[in-house]
Amino acid sequence: KNGRIQSFSSGLPSKIVTTIFSDKDEIIWLGSDGSGVTAFKNDDYYNYSMADGLASNNVYDILQSTEGLIYFACYGGGISVWDGKSFTDLFDDLPDKRIFSLAFDHNQNLWIGMESGVAVYDGKSIKIFTKSDGLAHNETRVLKMDDKGRMWAGSFGGGVSCYDNGLWVSLNEKDGLISNTIESIASLENGALIFGGKEGISYYDPTGYEFPLIINNIQTPSGDLSINGTATGEIQSITNDRIFIDISSVNYNDRIENRYFRFRIPEISSDWSAPQNLSSFEFNPQSSGNYSYEVQSIDSDFNYSKLLSIPFKVVPVWYLNPKTAVPFWGILLILISLTVFTSVNYQKKNLESKRLREAEVARQHEELEMAREFQLSLLPEKLPDFKGFSITGYQKTSTEVGGDYY
Repeated sequence: KNGRIQSFSSGLPSKIVTTIFSDKDEIIWLGSDGSGVTAFKNDDYYNYSMADGLASNNVYDILQSTEGLIYFACYGGGISVWDGKSFTDLFDDLPDKRIFSLAFDHNQNLWIGMESGVAVYDGKSIKIFTKSDGLAHNETRVLKMDDKGRMWAGSFGGGVSCYDNGLWVSLNEKDGLISNTIESIASLENGALIFGGKEGISYYDPTGYEFPLIINNIQTPSGDLSINGTATGEIQSITNDRIFIDISSVNYNDRIENRYFRFRIPEISSDWSAPQNLSSFEFNPQSSGNYSYEVQSIDSDFNYSKLLSIPFKVVPVWYLNPKTAVPFWGILLILISLTVFTSVNYQKKNLESKRLREAEVARQHEELEMAREFQLSLLPEKLPDFKGFSITGYQKTSTEVGGDYY
């Protein structure tokens, strides 16, 4: 004050001050470790503790919303909100009330740094991020949003993580960070950030550049396609065939484990997939048509690669593809028609032959019957009667009609 440093301790419930915040009314709030919070205004101290409705006497962070409400990160108790008159608890169902840090993003979503991860509250529901979601470490000591709207999270033992467009990327000592324990973050106007750790500070100036992607290999059921760095022409495949694509990013400013890849197929959806560390992708087209398989890489500075687009022409399986199915089914139909035609003609000829055979047998039988009757007509109706003689007659008819039959 007036060019001099003045120290104050009288009036404070504790000499251990964990955080300092000046609200819109220029009231200075002082958080403490075990003694609640103090409001300094008009040269007077106003102390508040759990007895006044504060969720916990351990206050590690303070911030104010655009509506003027003041939020307190109460370690072990959750979050308390001051409306100018009283304290209220923000959550009853927060999964972890061991809170270190708070921050608002551009959409006024509340970000919460906990021992078990990072929570985001949109006014209706809570979303939790943990190490399994890409966070460097679950124990989050500090949160800071930069001028690009990206949220930075300093951790205890894992370095610092940054969240943007659904992706967490991290920096640690391997990337040059002074310590893996980061408890303070400052964002500068030039886009650089300063990280405060247990060993000192790190100055981080993210580089901005666009790097290319290359195709290593495209594997289809019919064989491997090696394309020299770029996609040339169309890659043809059939529906339900699995296609495997292997990509590499030409980025020498980042470690391989810090590179992420995402993909989309605009003909199916304009949304990008969730970023992944793997540079291999699988495409299993269910419908025929022309597709563009788009791939993009992201590094730890949130630099995006050039968009790589791989054109695919997917056709139906051969028996459903008009170019092959029409000739095939046409020839098959002709063969079936010829088979049916031949079979019908054979049946007709067979029936005609049978009819002719039966007619011939009937004719022969009729001729034999006429011959038999003719033979019988030549014989006397009764044998002659001679006294003293016994006459016996025998007749053997022919089974065939011949020239000398009669």
